[in-house]
Amino acid sequence: MFGVMLSFFNNFHELKMVTFVERRWLAIILVSIACLIPAIVMPQSDRFIYTYGLTLNYMGFGGLLITAVNAPPIASLFSNRVISRIGFYSYSIYLWHMSVKNLVEHFVPGIWNRILIYIFGSVGLGILLAKLVETPALRLRDRLFPSVTKPTEIPSMPDSIVTIGSAASAVI
Repeated sequence: MFGVMLSFFNNFHELKMVTFVERRWLAIILVSIACLIPAIVMPQSDRFIYTYGLTLNYMGFGGLLITAVNAPPIASLFSNRVISRIGFYSYSIYLWHMSVKNLVEHFVPGIWNRILIYIFGSVGLGILLAKLVETPALRLRDRLFPSVTKPTEIPSMPDSIVTIGSAASAVI
């Protein structure tokens, strides 16, 4: 529900959202990190994690998300190609992150070592397996079962619409 609320404000009240985040981005990050701490330091089996912890978790990540999208000093970090490539492989990273988590929990000492190895290991393994398994499998699928319909081409806009749009933007 929190994600839906953030999406609503970002889409229908974008200026208010951006202004709010630009003025308070550091506080939002600090509160978000505080919301995520229980998930990092408490055991998953703890009753708190299954009740309040889940709510704190999605609020914490929601806060980090709105600062990553709307706060200029943070948004500039996420606008580079490396982050975009990670987004391209996000499904594969999602599929494999629990395997990395289980290995890290059993074999890596120290909470900060676990966090770092978990993050970089999940991203690395997800990208590697996407390239080794997912991409070749999709190529094979496309070769064996070609698309019956051709991809729809997006028609170009008539010149009159472009001119009107340009005039309108010049007036604004």
